Amino acid sequence: HEGAIWSVTPFPGGQGFVSGSADHDVKFWDYELVQNTDNGTKRMTITNVRTLKMAEDVLSVRFSPDATYIAVALLDSTIKVFYADS
Repeated sequence: HEGAIWSVTPFPGGQGFVSGSADHDVKFWDYELVQNTDNGTKRMTITNVRTLKMAEDVLSVRFSPDATYIAVALLDSTIKVFYADS
C-alpha cells in the first residue's frame, strides 16, 4: 500500500488476509510459514496475490459469513460488494 491502511480482515478459514487503505486499493494477501531445514528457524512470507482498485479511500473490508462475498466500505459512504474470488 502507498497510503494508510484502514482495515485488515483474515480469509475465513484460510491462509491469508485482505487489506484496504487510503490509496484506494483492496489487496488480497497469502501467507506461508516456512521452516529452514538447516537450522530449524521459521519465517513468514507474505505475497500480494490480487488487487482491486476503488474510486475512493477504502475504510473497511469484510467477508460474508459463507466467504462468498467481500464488502468494501468507501470514504464516500458507499459500500461495494464483490464476489470474493473476483
